[in-house]
Amino acid sequence: MKHLTKKILVIFIIALIHLGVSRTVVAIALAGTSGNAFNGEMSMWVKMLIWTTKVLYFPIISLSLYSRQWFPGKLIYIPIFTNSLLWAAVIYFTVRYFSKILKR
Repeated sequence: MKHLTKKILVIFIIALIHLGVSRTVVAIALAGTSGNAFNGEMSMWVKMLIWTTKVLYFPIISLSLYSRQWFPGKLIYIPIFTNSLLWAAVIYFTVRYFSKILKR
């Protein structure tokens, strides 16, 4: 039971880090695009931030696997955090899998 609690805590911490990074990248990308609202050209850095946002929000947000009307206002953080939890679980179990393989 204690071992399971530790796994869940680690996954939750990874999810919080993912959520923080995702929100930070979105804020920076929005700041970068707001200056170019009337100009069709975006810098390479802004394009890279937009691409990073799409990757960080994959699959739940990027693929819109929910209706926006289901999560009005601040409730949008429910699918965003669910997406972060999904990423955290994949990262955690991938690291565990490869660390077991490398120990052999």
